[in-house]
Amino acid sequence: MSIGIRGVFYINISILRNAWTGRHSRARLIEERIRYAGNRVIMNMMGMQFFLEIN
Repeated sequence: MSIGIRGVFYINISILRNAWTGRHSRARLIEERIRYAGNRVIMNMMGMQFFLEIN
């Protein structure tokens, strides 16, 4: 659960940082998207493990 919350917090920080700098470089956008996808994969894996431990 902490990983999911940290992922959302991370996304908000990146959005704030992009708004702060005001320039959306394509490399940074792709990097943020890859990092977000990685967080999604980790959250899904954690959720599956949690689900398997319950059953």
